Order: sequence, then structure tokens, then C-alpha cells
Amino acid sequence: MTNSQNRLDPAFWKALAPLKCVQEYAAGSTLFERGKPAQGIYFVEQGRVRVLLDRTAGHLFEVAGPGSVLGLTESVSGNSYKSTVEAVECTRIGFVKRGDLLDFLREHCEVCMQIVKLLSEDLHVLYHELHSMDFPGARHHKKSLEEAN
Repeated sequence: MTNSQNRLDPAFWKALAPLKCVQEYAAGSTLFERGKPAQGIYFVEQGRVRVLLDRTAGHLFEVAGPGSVLGLTESVSGNSYKSTVEAVECTRIGFVKRGDLLDFLREHCEVCMQIVKLLSEDLHVLYHELHSMDFPGARHHKKSLEEAN
């Protein structure tokens, strides 16, 4: 889900290179926390990170590796981060500040359309994952949808 790098035009990554700062994170270090204002987007260049939906309960969403982009939805929308991300091992991360990203997108409309497509694809995947989950509310919703068809 977060492996967005291969789904965007390589020119996008090349154009963002001057805006990006690279930092090493030790194992266990936090990149960003759920509920905090989005500061920008993070690119996993080397290593792996753990994406937690609820840090205290340990709800793991996924482990993301090289090529993954984190915080894109929140940076574009201006919402707070919806997850906490921690380095699993020594990890090299590229970071682009939210303001720099938005300025870049304003100047490159064709990239905006790629981002919209990417976010729409991610939303579609999440919808189908949620729809396939087996919990009481989901079963009721599925039955209602089946009855409507």
C-alpha cells in the first residue's frame, strides 16, 4: 500500500531530489506519531519501518521497505498523521517538508494528477480490504449490500 515509488513517474522523484533531506534512523526510532500534525512525506530509501495504527495496543498495519512513501495522504490533506511509524532497523529516510511538496505540486499539475490517481488506488484497496474483513459490523453491511442488489 505504501510502495508508491514505482507507481509515480520517475521524473517526479528526480524533481523532488533537491527538496529532500536524508536522515538515518536507528532501530526503534520514531519517524512520526499518530495525531501529530503532518510535517511532510517520508521515503524509505534503505531499511524497514513499522506502520502502527495504535502504538499502545501494538496494532501493526504493515512493515514498509525501500520505495515506500509515508505520510502522503496527510501531507496533501493537511490532516494529522493517522499512524505511528518506527524504524525496524537502521533505516535511511528521505524527507520532503509539506510546504515544499505543496509548492512543487502547484507548479507541476501533471504530477498532481498522478498523486490523485495514486491516492484513489490506495483508497480502493483499503475499501476492499475493509469490505473483506470478518467482523459483526462488516457482516451486517455485506448482507445489506447483497439484499440491495
